[in-house]
Amino acid sequence: GGKVVMFGPPKSGKSQLAIDMMLNAACGGTWMGMQFDRPHKVIYCNAEIRAEYLHVRFDKVMPTFDAHQQEMIRKNFLITGRGDISLKLDRERIAEMVAAIEPTFLVLDPLSQFIEGIDENANAEMRDLFTETINPLVEADGGRELCLVLVHHAKKGGANQGFDAIRGASYLRGWYDTGIDVKPKSPHTELRFETRNGPPPPNQLVAMDEETMRFTLYEVDVWADFRRAVMVKMAQSSPTDDGWWPTRSVGVLMLDVANQQELPVMTESQIKTHKEKLKEHPHVTTIGEKSGQKFRVNDAVLDVYGE
Repeated sequence: GGKVVMFGPPKSGKSQLAIDMMLNAACGGTWMGMQFDRPHKVIYCNAEIRAEYLHVRFDKVMPTFDAHQQEMIRKNFLITGRGDISLKLDRERIAEMVAAIEPTFLVLDPLSQFIEGIDENANAEMRDLFTETINPLVEADGGRELCLVLVHHAKKGGANQGFDAIRGASYLRGWYDTGIDVKPKSPHTELRFETRNGPPPPNQLVAMDEETMRFTLYEVDVWADFRRAVMVKMAQSSPTDDGWWPTRSVGVLMLDVANQQELPVMTESQIKTHKEKLKEHPHVTTIGEKSGQKFRVNDAVLDVYGE
């Protein structure tokens, strides 16, 4: 059970992230490195995208799951699109649906479209709405644990305000026990987590495949700055008169730079890997093989990296 708020600015991909998370919940899959314990029943309510258009998205996503996972998704993932549900008008119908289906997850996307007629900036109105309509949905499931996932907007100009950037009344800020801040940072998206009942997961960088609509962890080369520093030093000087760096000297230089940057001590295997990556750089030339290999870095590196 739980109360989750996933929020971000327009066009940040938060709806597709929520869909991606819930599809994995429905089949007992893995989402951003986190494994669901089993397949879960999901009700996903979207008030902005009609069901037929949601199905177009699912047609792209489904082939990325194996046959058993697809079977579980068809069995456990229930959607309703734009215009099908209104919290204001259909409070009892929603409660009856939750009681009948007994889902583990209920997603409302976006929250603002389900609270028409309510001033989302007014704490009293939001508190009353949640007390009368949203919070009782957990109880409508006969005492079973239900996780409510609310997809919401970030306020304008809130890029650097962390979880205080959630749009509307501060009541919502204090309501959830898990917050997910969706920050678009081309070419990837950063996910930041806040939890009330334990340490949060580490921040994640994710990227969406436009063809499959699936999100995967974005691989970040944390050593890229290190190798740039190595190349700059190689371009600035050389231990030989002809400008070439013997492979052994490159290894020694790497250890020196790593020590200067207070990086973890590197193994021989890691040094070899970094040398291979240097060889792939367009401004690096190599000759020879194995212990006789030599490196030369073009002076253009100094212009590229602003040295």
